Amino acid sequence: MRVPSNATGQIELVAAGRADFAITYEADLLAARARGLPVRSVMCLMQHPLNTVMTLRSSGITRPRQLVGKSVGAAGSPSDKPIVSVMMRHDGASIGQTRMVDVGYGLLPALLAKKVDAVVGVYWTWERIQAELRGYPVNVMRVERWGMPNYCELVLITNNKVIKNAPALVRGVVRAMQRGYALAEAHPVVGWQALVSGDSTLRKQKSLVTRSEALLRGAVLDAPTIGYQNPGQWRHYASWLATNKLISKSVETVTAYTNQFLAPGVT
Repeated sequence: MRVPSNATGQIELVAAGRADFAITYEADLLAARARGLPVRSVMCLMQHPLNTVMTLRSSGITRPRQLVGKSVGAAGSPSDKPIVSVMMRHDGASIGQTRMVDVGYGLLPALLAKKVDAVVGVYWTWERIQAELRGYPVNVMRVERWGMPNYCELVLITNNKVIKNAPALVRGVVRAMQRGYALAEAHPVVGWQALVSGDSTLRKQKSLVTRSEALLRGAVLDAPTIGYQNPGQWRHYASWLATNKLISKSVETVTAYTNQFLAPGVT
């Protein structure tokens, strides 16, 4: 296991042949493909976005059009404004009717302190629970339910040379991960115990981990087989990224992913 020095460093390691596999975001994989890097997704690890717009329940804001005249905190990611824009337009409003506020990476503290009315870029499986464990019930607006294209939050990637020269290795890793996800789904206690056993920080956050696992239960199974990558979804999301200039150019998505190593019917 290698920890990259930055958020997309794992892609560079795989592209350079210094790592065989990595976990990354679909958007970052597509950005790498737009730059010509020889990497490819071989498995979807999360069938839906984890990103959400979140508000305090006490605010009464439960849908995007209620953000009119309000402030939305963001960490400064280039995708923040396009996401909020899509969601508001889908609900009959406009991004010009709200105020985007750069709060850095302090998204949850800014919301809890009421420095902003909402935040984008938090996960409905993590910060939502953190807030509630601290006594702050929240509302979440999952992005794909308000006009955003669905996408795989996380994908497993490898180098094109590895696919060509060591297909048995790729198949073995992918199918082992399929079996692992299926086991964790069927036996959730075993799953989260395995997760925290190797991480002292997570061991101190048992309630957070178990509640996150409960929220995620079934999410990886929302496909014909665990890890499946939907062609239409990839095309739609890549087109959205290119239209919003979040990747440098359009990507031929059939070269960005493959389902060839998945075992069928693993659920």
